[in-house]
Amino acid sequence: MKTINDFNPGDVLLFYNNGFIPKAIRFFMRIYNKKKKLPERKMYYNHVAVVVNLWGNLFIAESNKEGVTVNDTLERYVNNKNVLHLTWKKPLSKEESDHFSKTAIGYSLRVTRYDFINFFDQIYYILTGKWRGKTGEKSRKRQYCSELAAVCMDETRGSFNGETWNKNPLDIELCEDLIDYDTSKISKQV
Repeated sequence: MKTINDFNPGDVLLFYNNGFIPKAIRFFMRIYNKKKKLPERKMYYNHVAVVVNLWGNLFIAESNKEGVTVNDTLERYVNNKNVLHLTWKKPLSKEESDHFSKTAIGYSLRVTRYDFINFFDQIYYILTGKWRGKTGEKSRKRQYCSELAAVCMDETRGSFNGETWNKNPLDIELCEDLIDYDTSKISKQV
């Protein structure tokens, strides 16, 4: 059974939530998965958050309808079956972990609204393979959940080679720098 001590700053959480918007996101993740010619998955996710260190405690940073927020809700996700806990294949150094946390927390201190328009940009991108939304620094003024995670990952380890504006939950899950925490624990025990 996992505890809060199994989480580290820089870990990424993928969520499976109920509701119309989450179901719509998962529907398009299925289409995206097929377009990438990947095997069908057991579960598709609709939201992404990251674990950060703030004043020596672990918090969740996420982009939601309020913008980028940092909150202390990590405890309730520790053993939640609808949350996939991803960690780094090569653990982050203390400096990288601090940088990751400062990046996410820094966005929470700015006025960053959630990018609702991106929902339609993602649909267009999934269906056509062409991105029509904002790119580069312009995209960081209004972020959506998986973009925040991608920016933190990219600024820490270059995970997306600077292209963070078009990332979705499936892109985060497929990132080669990350591994399912539970899988990594099993392989370490063998």
